[in-house]
Amino acid sequence: MGKPKSRIKRFVVKDPVYGRSLHVFLNCPEDIFLKVVAKEGYTVDFKKDFDPSDAAAYFTFDTEGGATRSFLWAESFDKGLDDVGIIIHEVYHHVAFAMKHAGVGGEEAWAYYLQFMVRGVLEGSL
Repeated sequence: MGKPKSRIKRFVVKDPVYGRSLHVFLNCPEDIFLKVVAKEGYTVDFKKDFDPSDAAAYFTFDTEGGATRSFLWAESFDKGLDDVGIIIHEVYHHVAFAMKHAGVGGEEAWAYYLQFMVRGVLEGSL
């Protein structure tokens, strides 16, 4: 993933089962992503991978209401195989977060949830 080549794409993959919707920002410079999130009143817990990648999964924690929000950010997304692999990687972080908080164990449930969420991100990217 390199510099953005397309306009910013923002959408939400709704989670009707566990209530952990994923807020997605594709083709979005990181500074703009962080400004938008802050403007909406969220502070992100920086969970970006340690390599200088251009994608990350972020989680917010609302101390007053206890609510959480998951974000997936990618500097650019051209739907190539490398980009899809990175998206799957970042969605997996969301899956682990959501399933642990829901108390769900078992790889089959995690795999179905991963499939559902990745499909939502890819459909939203069209």
